[in-house]
Amino acid sequence: MTKSLTIQMLRNVVKNKAFIEQKFPDASFYEEIENENRGTEVRKDQSLIIDMQTANVLVIAYDAIKKQKNKEKFELMLKTWTNFQKLVKFAWTCVK
Repeated sequence: MTKSLTIQMLRNVVKNKAFIEQKFPDASFYEEIENENRGTEVRKDQSLIIDMQTANVLVIAYDAIKKQKNKEKFELMLKTWTNFQKLVKFAWTCVK
């Protein structure tokens, strides 16, 4: 079982200047892989790499929230792919 994405994990990404590979159970990403024996093949994956810059934007947006109730909603939105996409888009518009 994979661990759900948390704010603390994002803070660690920013602190360590790294990235994290996160699995979202409701997502499917297709990746083309060059295979010398069979040519190009498509692989289905459920993981996404979250870089330091994206993690930093999410942490800044989270820290700007005042109400605990809204912070809890923010943390819940980190658990699914569709909500995570919305959250990243929202965070980028707030930080700009």
